[in-house]
Amino acid sequence: MDAKKVYLKVYNLSMVVGWTFILITYFLKALETGFDAPLMYPHVRIALMIFQYGAILEIFHAITGLVPSPLGTTITQVFSRVVLVAVLEYIPESRALGFLLLGCAWSVTEVIRYSFYSFKLFGLPVPYPLLWCRYSFFIVLYPMGVSGEVITLFKSLPYFRTVTVFGLFPVSYIIWALILYYIPGLYMLYTYMLSQRKKVLGKKNENKPVEALNKKEN
Repeated sequence: MDAKKVYLKVYNLSMVVGWTFILITYFLKALETGFDAPLMYPHVRIALMIFQYGAILEIFHAITGLVPSPLGTTITQVFSRVVLVAVLEYIPESRALGFLLLGCAWSVTEVIRYSFYSFKLFGLPVPYPLLWCRYSFFIVLYPMGVSGEVITLFKSLPYFRTVTVFGLFPVSYIIWALILYYIPGLYMLYTYMLSQRKKVLGKKNENKPVEALNKKEN
């Protein structure tokens, strides 16, 4: 049995389980607390750190060619989220509206994405509803997630103004650079997914059976 494929199966199934737990917990605690972000966060913090930091492996997957993901978009998405998880963990003031937005966007996106990958890895036909969600939900979830991330970073700026890089300049300068990078970063991710959506769900595929789409999308 191919060790690489076994590893990818285990990795993706673990991510499906982890993000499903985060998604369910997020919404249950949102209803229980009346969408009170500071009260919701402690219930998902450990799982959020484990499974978001676990996504760092995807950079190595792309570098080594284990998966055909574009390296630039992978680094952009993973790096920004790792920074956000650290901000949420160490700066309690950042757990507000931004967390509500990014928590919803991340968890829904990742459950869909890793479920999609798992079907492909096990050689199973991807159900059309999952295929459609994979290439449609991002239209709303990407802007929602980015909005939440930017709001969270803004909330962290007062703290980072008091921390310097080797006494040279405040870390807040780096945070501002990251915020500004969201403009080209979101454009890159969004246009990539739009092109993939057109390729998979475009008019030329409207009359093709789901099995044909599954073969086409690797």
